Amino acid sequence: MLIRTYPFVALFIALASLASSLHGNDGYQLKDDWLINGEPFIAQVRHDETNKELVLDNGLIRRSLKLAPNAATVRFENLMTGESLLRGIKPEAVVTIDGIEFAVGGLVGQTNYAFLPGPETELKAAPNSFKFSHLVMGEIKPRLEWKQIRHVPEGVAWPPRGKHVVLHFVPPSNASNQNVTVEVHYEIYDGLPLLSKWIRVSNNSDQSIVVNRFVSEYLAVVEAESMVELRPANRARSVVPDLLPNIHVETDYAMGAMDAKTANAFAVHWELDPQYDTQVSYLRASRCLLRVGLNI
Repeated sequence: MLIRTYPFVALFIALASLASSLHGNDGYQLKDDWLINGEPFIAQVRHDETNKELVLDNGLIRRSLKLAPNAATVRFENLMTGESLLRGIKPEAVVTIDGIEFAVGGLVGQTNYAFLPGPETELKAAPNSFKFSHLVMGEIKPRLEWKQIRHVPEGVAWPPRGKHVVLHFVPPSNASNQNVTVEVHYEIYDGLPLLSKWIRVSNNSDQSIVVNRFVSEYLAVVEAESMVELRPANRARSVVPDLLPNIHVETDYAMGAMDAKTANAFAVHWELDPQYDTQVSYLRASRCLLRVGLNI
């Protein structure tokens, strides 16, 4: 049996300012500032077996998934401001095995990727996708032994406090190896607007496989700005960079650099979404699709 794990991804919901975190959209007001006191914000994982839903929530951020007819993230919210971060449904991951690309989870049937579909929309499992089978919930376990000997405040918890949930997926009928399974792991933490995610591909047979490529996170995010055309050129650059959605991503596939943006450039990609036909950008050039995976 071969088990291969692909990258740990940390999604940090950043804030434009302290004022926006305390007084958000439509008069929404957060009672406590997590930077000063994170104790009220306790991570929870709720599994509604009747409605086939899973919710990860710590009072600062909330990620909600439908589990039938397949598993897919259908809401991602910044509870500090009342902002909905998601506008579309994508697979939970993508793996290319022996040259064939497979979605892991995902739902299709959304007609307009400007906003999330309502309950009246009939969503179906993405064709030829790995299908959700079951989940396991528990506490966070340490990934490594950490000897706290230097520059560590007293009382720092290791592993960090929070919840861990694993979604298990089985292969579609057209997969050549029916013994390959995929796990999608999520961790949500106490007191931080932070969610971590990674995938694990297991080959439970003697038949060899090649994992050519992977995408461990795939989010259709609301664009940070609505520009009809590309911004005009300036002296320093041919085109002024777009504003990106208010999510900061870190991964252990960072390659080292002088700043975080450059270090993550090989694995963290803000791309165009070809399914987003109704965006304001005439050229459909809004960078509002988050893809985390190596360009290989």
